[in-house]
Amino acid sequence: YIYCPNYAGNYPNAIVCDDSLNVYVTGVVHSNNSYGYLTVKFDSAGNLKFGAGFNNNANSPDRGSEAIAVDSNHNFYVTGMNDSIGGSCLTIKYDMNGHLLWTRRFGDSLAYYTYGQSIAISNDGFIYVGVSDGGADSIGTFDDFVCIKYDSLGNQIWAKLYNQQDTIETNGNAMFCDMKIDPFGNIYLVGQCNSYLTLKLSSNGDLLWRRNFYAGGFGTTVPISMAVDDLGNSYVSSSVVDTSLSES
Repeated sequence: YIYCPNYAGNYPNAIVCDDSLNVYVTGVVHSNNSYGYLTVKFDSAGNLKFGAGFNNNANSPDRGSEAIAVDSNHNFYVTGMNDSIGGSCLTIKYDMNGHLLWTRRFGDSLAYYTYGQSIAISNDGFIYVGVSDGGADSIGTFDDFVCIKYDSLGNQIWAKLYNQQDTIETNGNAMFCDMKIDPFGNIYLVGQCNSYLTLKLSSNGDLLWRRNFYAGGFGTTVPISMAVDDLGNSYVSSSVVDTSLSES
């Protein structure tokens, strides 16, 4: 195990294994009156290999790493929230030994918060980050979710934003929840928009289809997680208050 001092705000958020059964855990660490990212790597026997930290100089415990993914070369990528630039999404790539390779930030200066909640790597090595973007922003909406595509060098290929225009709802609330990639390189996003909204994108970011499931007002149907099988079928689990479900 790894020991962190007993300050409020030290907690893990995500865990993943590579093809050699090494285990990576990422989350939030509190040190010197600020919060930051911490990722630790264990071998298959539970021996600590290293810890890789990144200090956000943040003053809130929601500023930290939320998700992690590992590529075929055992480079690993984390994403979450950085306290600078009005609370931007910060994505970091490390090599297999925990050395920092690059950092990338994404955020609207007018947004109240922007943070990465999910990260995935396609078979051809591109990195996709699912982001929640909240607060009034430059396009005039309130809560959006965003998908960003990077190449392995950290170059942004595209970023796609979704809000109430992509739903049957009208109040502008759209919160990202989860993301998966199928074997063909298509991306699946699920978020909450009064109902929950599932989107399928091509690897170019083109919208292929969207589906809404809803049961009344905002907050009554909340997606929790998503899975995609080898045939490209997608599965979403959710919490539902009203059992009267509809699809559109």
